[in-house]
Amino acid sequence: MGMNYYSTKVKCEYCNNIEYLHIGKKSVGWRFVFKSHPDKGIVSYRDWIRYLHDAKISYETNEEIEHEKFFNIVEKSLSEPRVASHDSVAHFSCDFPFMEVEFC
Repeated sequence: MGMNYYSTKVKCEYCNNIEYLHIGKKSVGWRFVFKSHPDKGIVSYRDWIRYLHDAKISYETNEEIEHEKFFNIVEKSLSEPRVASHDSVAHFSCDFPFMEVEFC
């Protein structure tokens, strides 16, 4: 069982331009896997922290999650024994795997 997480950020209040990005996925027994977005400058854990500062975070069910709870889930996953396969991982940042291709 796994859960995908997404961000929602208002890019322009006047034209209602909203950006939705796939943050990543946490599966039971596995370390959190991040989705990188090189076109947005998001290729590391620190980039995600900065980006999410003024964004909403939600589960794949569209239910919003508090930032503190999300980052606790992410940080706690560092103790998980399983890590995504090196064949599917583009790179690692702060011991978290990052994938450039879309996944679910």
